[in-house]
Amino acid sequence: MRRSFPQTSYHELSASPPRGLVALMASPHLHSMSSDALLQQILALPAEERMRLLEQIWDSLAANESDVPVPDWHIAELDRRLADPAEQATLTWDQVKEGLNRKR
Repeated sequence: MRRSFPQTSYHELSASPPRGLVALMASPHLHSMSSDALLQQILALPAEERMRLLEQIWDSLAANESDVPVPDWHIAELDRRLADPAEQATLTWDQVKEGLNRKR
């Protein structure tokens, strides 16, 4: 079954935080909560509020990219892929669209 969410613009989501999120952030016990307790509080929020919180978390990570650890195997894989880009299969946008149309 496909679930639908209310249509909300980015501007509406980035405006003032919803009541449930405000209550969570205003909780005097927020800083002393265990990770599990905090997760349970977050999971109790409506989907739209959890999405807003997720966006705020992603934005905070993007703002401080140097704080985000990159595993050595990611770096090794990127180095391997960039070493010889000619070895990687590349397709034009038209080739991609053609391939998708054939699958229909």
